Amino acid sequence: MTTAEAVQELHQALKIRCDALEGLLSSLRGNLGKTWASLQDIIELIKPLPGEVASSAESELSQNADPDSNLQYISILLRHLNYVIDFVEKHLSHGTRPELSDSLAEEIRNELTALGLVDWSISMSHGGPDNFLTTHGDLASDVYGPLAAAGSAARPAHNVALFKVPRIEGSGVLWRPVLLGHEAAHVAIRAHQALATFDLAAKFDFVVAGTIPNPQASANDPASLSAGLYAIAESWAVELLCDAQAMRRFGPSSICALAEYLTCIDSVGTPSLTHPPRHLRIKLLQQQLGAVADARLETMLKPWTDATPATLSFNEPWADHLATMFLNNASHIPTTVSGLPGSTYDWAGRVSQIHQVADDLIAGLPADVAHDDGQGHQVVDPADVVSAAWIARREGADSPYDKLAQKSLVDIQFVRKWVNAGGVLPTSVSVGSGSADESPSAMLSAAEVAARIASTSTDQRLEIRPLLHEPAGSGVDLRLGSRFIVFRRRGIAAFDPLADDLDPRAVQQAVELAPGETLILHPNEIVLGATMEYLSLPPDLSAQVITRSSYGRLGLLTATAVQVHAGFRGCLTLELVNLSTIPITLTEGERIAQLVLWRSTPSASKPGKYSCPTGPEFSKVRDDPEADVLRKVRA
Repeated sequence: MTTAEAVQELHQALKIRCDALEGLLSSLRGNLGKTWASLQDIIELIKPLPGEVASSAESELSQNADPDSNLQYISILLRHLNYVIDFVEKHLSHGTRPELSDSLAEEIRNELTALGLVDWSISMSHGGPDNFLTTHGDLASDVYGPLAAAGSAARPAHNVALFKVPRIEGSGVLWRPVLLGHEAAHVAIRAHQALATFDLAAKFDFVVAGTIPNPQASANDPASLSAGLYAIAESWAVELLCDAQAMRRFGPSSICALAEYLTCIDSVGTPSLTHPPRHLRIKLLQQQLGAVADARLETMLKPWTDATPATLSFNEPWADHLATMFLNNASHIPTTVSGLPGSTYDWAGRVSQIHQVADDLIAGLPADVAHDDGQGHQVVDPADVVSAAWIARREGADSPYDKLAQKSLVDIQFVRKWVNAGGVLPTSVSVGSGSADESPSAMLSAAEVAARIASTSTDQRLEIRPLLHEPAGSGVDLRLGSRFIVFRRRGIAAFDPLADDLDPRAVQQAVELAPGETLILHPNEIVLGATMEYLSLPPDLSAQVITRSSYGRLGLLTATAVQVHAGFRGCLTLELVNLSTIPITLTEGERIAQLVLWRSTPSASKPGKYSCPTGPEFSKVRDDPEADVLRKVRA
């Protein structure tokens, strides 16, 4: 093959990849709701690239008759295009999976905003099961750099933070200090030049370092040894500053999260060129935390504090030297991060709130977030929920505390938007002027419902969380949550509920609305939604879910399974059906249904198939006790 033929072949390959990237970006863009602003921005930034690469190649080939230089230029473009395609596949092609929802991206965005980083786009994707990876910087120069070098107009900077997280724990509540504390800090520390503020050079003994062999040194002379060890020290310093920001943001739970994370990735005591060993990191965090007087928090921390030796020693002399240096300068690490924008979480002053949330989670309830302190501030902070979840775990809670903690964080996010939009939080639910005396086997009045909500008796209390309004009339209005299960068309003739080889996920899929996003329900379409409110009915109350008249008049049926048994705990699933002839727009937070409560004969509640749901769940009809019998009957 001649050089000219090689140019022609590579040019064809380039055009194929340009078309493929254009189609991939178009497909990704089409799957995103209008509120996925960060991903939309990133895709829109990259979208012109295929056309510009193709145009640049055509221009070069038409103006340059030298096959060798043409081959070199096309090869550069092809390599760069492959790099961008790989970037899109790794960081943007995760779709809209519920565990990587835009709600979680918004939490990260809020953290960066609090850290003074306002105009940053956020993207999350799944990475390896044993590591977090954060990449950040100007994506415009990275994507269009080769074209700019060839004479194309430079683009304005477009700052992007890319987070790759483990699928299992990456988006979990317990590891929030790693994601929102440590990983978000990587972006802020570089943007605010916190490493320069730390002034590592003033703390580093270059003379002694020149006598210590280390794996980073390029040679064995003093200058190379010192430079190699200093490079390792810089990497360690960044990690320790990120740890300190996690502590600043989340308090004691940061130790639990980081220690467990480092244990999971098998970083127990071995130092690396980029990361200090776990024992050093935890010891420095313990010093930053200080004394813990609360017994429950102390118990939460005990497994990790007990595992940290009093005296640190490593096999490598260079690691011992760096560990001693950072321990001697331990106070400078939190002092440096305290200079970053944002506030410090006052965990010691919030012990009572942490205890209350922990007690709720252990009792099978999400946190009660729809109250303020009389000054317009929510009583519950997200960091309270994280610490409470660790306490629940350490105390051996039987409840799905992690799922309830996640529900609490979602509620906090919505309530904040509610308040910012002018909504009012009730400081308390008043019993009212009517009698709260209940008649046996009768529908509860508004006064009776309010009395149950305000009751201090566990056997009498009705829990509705979040409760954004007081009961009125003969029922309690229920709001629509953000999670749905929708039907999809598949190539199967029918769905058999009793078939062992079929799962509801064959014909249904879970979706989650991003904050501010809507769902369009078409005529004769059914989707499964859920109430925003998490309910806990006492053993002597049962209930029915009915459509609010205002929505029923529009043709919307909000519940086909209306009975709620005494003792039920969870968000109610709503089978939403559009019986009208035009589509209906559904928005998170709409008061879409009503709960009517009845006094019933007290009975001990039994755990059902749907235990403490925090959103709609897929059908478990195959778990019915008689399913096996019916399969044999029709065999």
